[in-house]
Amino acid sequence: MRPRLLLPMLAATGLLLGCEKVDIGDDDATEDANEIFLSIKPTSSGLGTQDAPLLVEQILRGDDIPGGESWVIGYVVGNTYRSMAMADFSGKASYTSNVLLSSDSLCADADRCIPVELATNAMQRSLSLPYNPSHHRQCAMVYGKPERYFSRNGLRSTSIAYWLPGFCLSDIITLPSEWNDWEASY
Repeated sequence: MRPRLLLPMLAATGLLLGCEKVDIGDDDATEDANEIFLSIKPTSSGLGTQDAPLLVEQILRGDDIPGGESWVIGYVVGNTYRSMAMADFSGKASYTSNVLLSSDSLCADADRCIPVELATNAMQRSLSLPYNPSHHRQCAMVYGKPERYFSRNGLRSTSIAYWLPGFCLSDIITLPSEWNDWEASY
């Protein structure tokens, strides 16, 4: 009786040993998302929607941010290793688990950035600088949950990201109402 049970068990063990995790469609899904979103550009800012994403300053200040997930827009200016004190703005670091977003494409000050978690392989391939070195200091939109990350306000649980090559944030930033009054006086 034992020989009969041994053969099926060995066969099952061989099948299990031959298994490996394969990410099916991660690259295709990322390419498809980028193709879809390349034609979609935000028209204003401040609401957390795709048409009016939150700005980095809103996340930093913790302004009246809608609960749950939101769209955030900014320039990918660097990344960091384990804390904001280790921020690297050169674009040459090899950390794929996060990026730093700023409203200033030339920013090199960690206090003016939010950390963005890239927890999945698909998000890392979509947005991290090691996978996208030519996009350093380019504009990107990211969908995730505004939460504390690296001991400061940031973006976690990101699920969608896409690049906006050549996009300028000044095209969508709404000036404070007092600026409009000041401008009208001239």
